[in-house]
Amino acid sequence: VSGENPGENCTSSLQAAKRKKRKDKEEETIRRQTLNLAHYKLGDERIMALAPSLASMGMYKIILLSDNRATDVALHFLLHSIVKEIDCHNTIATLDLSDNEMGPRTINRMPMFIQSQSSSLLSLHLGGTLKKLNEIQRMKLLQCLTNGESQTLVELRLPSNGFTNKEAACLAESLSTNKCPQLRSLDLEWNSLTEIGVRAIAESLSTNTSLRELNLNFNSAGKSAASFARSLLVNKTLKTLLLEANSVNGRGAIVFSEYLLETEHPLEILNLNSNPITTMGARAMLRVLSRGVAMKRLSFKTEYAKDKKLRDQFSPLYLPKEMILDLSVPFQRAQATMLMRMAAEDAGFNLLRLRYNNSDLELTRQCLDLEGSSIKNYKKHFMRLCRRN
Repeated sequence: VSGENPGENCTSSLQAAKRKKRKDKEEETIRRQTLNLAHYKLGDERIMALAPSLASMGMYKIILLSDNRATDVALHFLLHSIVKEIDCHNTIATLDLSDNEMGPRTINRMPMFIQSQSSSLLSLHLGGTLKKLNEIQRMKLLQCLTNGESQTLVELRLPSNGFTNKEAACLAESLSTNKCPQLRSLDLEWNSLTEIGVRAIAESLSTNTSLRELNLNFNSAGKSAASFARSLLVNKTLKTLLLEANSVNGRGAIVFSEYLLETEHPLEILNLNSNPITTMGARAMLRVLSRGVAMKRLSFKTEYAKDKKLRDQFSPLYLPKEMILDLSVPFQRAQATMLMRMAAEDAGFNLLRLRYNNSDLELTRQCLDLEGSSIKNYKKHFMRLCRRN
């Protein structure tokens, strides 16, 4: 006798069958509501012939027209047809126009399209469509997309558009003021953002309360990548940060590792692949994993070069007798937290005196019990002091 109740098995099988039937029905509904013409190389004439009937039916929630050799003429006519047809208002959830060629006429029509889909549009893909626009036209489009007209926009994909720091500043201003309160995902990979632009976006996250995923792969963040750590100590919503091939160095990797150990709400996914984070940065990342920080994925695959100068900044043999660190500077904050951890855990390293805001603190190794909980409380106490700064 197995001891199992046949009735329970029957009930669970019926429930599983119902769930599968419900899922199949939902997938069938999505298929019927999707118009997928991506990569068909339709050209302007075919898209212009299709536009009126597509708009008059108003039955498609997902329209995929990427990579169709469409120019400003066809894209403008498509948006014009959708705006003109009232039955098509507030019906489109996803529009993909990637890898076509948008021009000034389409830019001028975009605000009316956004307004016509203000309560339905969830995802807008414009990757590679803005390359030939001048700076004024690109800024006009970004302001249209991020002025809060669409209260439902969840995903905005703008890769491979040649964006510079001015476009980054425009997006940062929108993020910092939460003009798009529902925006969860922003894709800016393969653009031309440098340290100034990435720093602006990083600093905007300290006040942003909506973004969950930020993709900055294949830009040039450089030293500004460390700015994310400071903002993310405050930000509680961002869960995915992608910084592959951004010239993030060992100092940046150490700052990220200390942020992950310090914060109570760390990122779930961090991608630092193809960055020169050096062996010191790689060790710092491994320390995050060994401490059991709750992350789904932490990637830092690259060729690890040695950096003697960086190593000496954390080696007891080369440290000066006295250090003054500014906790508002990300790397110096990382130095402070790492040195405190070394004092708590390394028998060969002692802090004889610690001052914070001109006050002496009795946090030397001699007063510590080296049980894991004591080290945790020790660290927690110091982090509390850091957060007051």
